[in-house]
Amino acid sequence: QHPEGPPLDPDEVFATHRVDDGSETHLPIRHFFRPPEDFTAIERRALDACRGRVLDGGAGTGLHTLELQRRGLEVRAVDLSPVAVEVMRRRGVRDARRANLLTLEDGTFDTLLLLGHGIAEPEGHGPRRSGRTFWFSRKKFSGSYLFLSSTRRS
Repeated sequence: QHPEGPPLDPDEVFATHRVDDGSETHLPIRHFFRPPEDFTAIERRALDACRGRVLDGGAGTGLHTLELQRRGLEVRAVDLSPVAVEVMRRRGVRDARRANLLTLEDGTFDTLLLLGHGIAEPEGHGPRRSGRTFWFSRKKFSGSYLFLSSTRRS
């Protein structure tokens, strides 16, 4: 509920994602608080593929982290936004941190999960594959590298 007015209708509140090229994506805010039964088939497959210790990058509201925790996985959720980190903590994400994937220094993970809208790879910092080991920036990940980006525009 907005502090100065009537309750907000989740179908009328939108999140806007702006990228450096000036493009924007608008999604209803309720999209970021969906229950697992409303996940897309691709999201479900990606979550099913997670193994071991998971790093959920750009975790936002903790939507996917919470489901992985429910499944018994150890998950660290990171996001650049301090507001997002606070939302995750309030929703019950056990390890939510404000961090940048490109400069994250601590921890070793079996799965790097990047599910979201407008996830981009800064030039020269994208993932490289060498055998069965995946690298993202200076971080080493053995196992799954799951990357899904939706660029649906309104």
